[in-house]
This record gives sequence, structure tokens and C-alpha cells, in this order.
Amino acid sequence: MYQIDKTHFGPYDYWQITHSETAESLGIIPSFGGLLNHWRVQTNKGKFDLFQHYEHHSDLQANIDTDFRGPKLIPYPNRIAAGRYSHQSVAHQLALSKINDGNSIHGFLYQLPMEVSHSSVGV
Repeated sequence: MYQIDKTHFGPYDYWQITHSETAESLGIIPSFGGLLNHWRVQTNKGKFDLFQHYEHHSDLQANIDTDFRGPKLIPYPNRIAAGRYSHQSVAHQLALSKINDGNSIHGFLYQLPMEVSHSSVGV
């Protein structure tokens, strides 16, 4: 029912999970925090991409820090003003994103390379 294929997105590993009957698919780039690069579903009007994705690795490299297409929104879900917060009376400073508002956004996993250690599909 599902198939997992490892290909490449320029110099990066690219994992695609595809439903054999509907051709719905997910595309994942582990090198950028397990970035979900595409999510394509079947509708009554044909295939539909649920969000804008990177078409080429050069687009990803040039824009990942400014447009955040598909990265995980963890470890926090929104903007942190000036990237500063405190927890248990300890002040912390997060790296600021390159977004023009001077805040920290979308966590930091997108900057951490990951790799797939195992893959399998169920029945």
C-alpha cells in the first residue's frame, strides 16, 4: 500500500513515502531537521500540494532561513520577541532568524542535520 524511496534532492538525501493506489506522497529532507518538503494529496480535482515546497536544492539553500517552507515548528510554536526568554529565573537568548522582524521563529531543528536509521512500511 505504501512505498518508501530514497533519492536525492541535489546533494541531500530525499525520502519519499507514496501510497501505491492514490499516489499521495510525502517528501522528507533529513539534512534540514527532517524537513517536510512536500505533502501531496488526492482531491476530486486531482493532486493538490498542501503547502509551497522547495523545487530545487538551490532554492532550499538560498531561502531556508527566510521563508521556512516545511520545517518543524518545534521546540516552540511561534515567535519569541528578540529571541529572549527566561525559565526558572535563568535568562536565555536564542539565535534570531533572518526574518525582518528581529524575532526568533520556528525553533531551531531546521538547522540540525538528521539521518534516517531505519525505514519500513506496514501492511
